[in-house]
Amino acid sequence: MKSLKLVGASLIALAVVACESKEEKAVKFAENAQQYLDEGQLNRARIQFNNALKNDNNNAAALRGAAEVAERNKRYGQQLRYLQRLSNVEPDNLEVLAKVARLNLLAGRAERARRNANRVLDVDPTNIQALTVLGAAQVLENDLEGASETLERALEQDPNNAEVRNLLAARYV
Repeated sequence: MKSLKLVGASLIALAVVACESKEEKAVKFAENAQQYLDEGQLNRARIQFNNALKNDNNNAAALRGAAEVAERNKRYGQQLRYLQRLSNVEPDNLEVLAKVARLNLLAGRAERARRNANRVLDVDPTNIQALTVLGAAQVLENDLEGASETLERALEQDPNNAEVRNLLAARYV
């Protein structure tokens, strides 16, 4: 009798899960994944974020989490792809755009980095991350005058920023 009740309860639970929409499933997978991520279980988090994205490939929480897992695993190409997708879902997210700009710069795509940094600076002209990326891109493109101007603006925002100081020094080399 007890086993019949257990089977019945299991069937009801399966019916409830089957009635969930793909978006609802994605939310649950992303929530579970975030718990794994918070516990440092990166592989489990990665799997759960991927399950969320299979159900809803525009789930912002899953894209953000998958990008963080990729970053922690030092898989920067993957991180860039997730962040680019996230920037399509959240086009006004300046933090995401600044990260996309930096990752493009690190991938040697100075033009893309500059475009993304400028998008951030159009909204927030004092964004230190975007100013730093733009200055570095200008150095790479041999626009030393533009780099000097941009990096000086960055130093006004953060006078002790070692990265900006190193880039200013690099423009003379």
